Amino acid sequence: MFCTDSTVPIDNNVSEREMTRIVLNRKNSLFFGNLRGSRTASILASLTSTCNRHDIERELYLTQLPTDLRQVRKSPLLNWLPDKWK
Repeated sequence: MFCTDSTVPIDNNVSEREMTRIVLNRKNSLFFGNLRGSRTASILASLTSTCNRHDIERELYLTQLPTDLRQVRKSPLLNWLPDKWK
């Protein structure tokens, strides 16, 4: 497919690097304690991976997000995802 469509990458190295990060953390994931903790960790992993993909500082995004959300109550949450936040 990558021969006919120039937008399709020839490899999936980006996806594999992200999966490696998750697999390396697998042993630590056994000790979240409950379903709520594992769900929160999954959301944070997803947000930080998206920040990495869009060249956003993770720490800045994760510290600025709660401050911004308190100030603006009527905006849709989709506008606060990392790809839109940038």
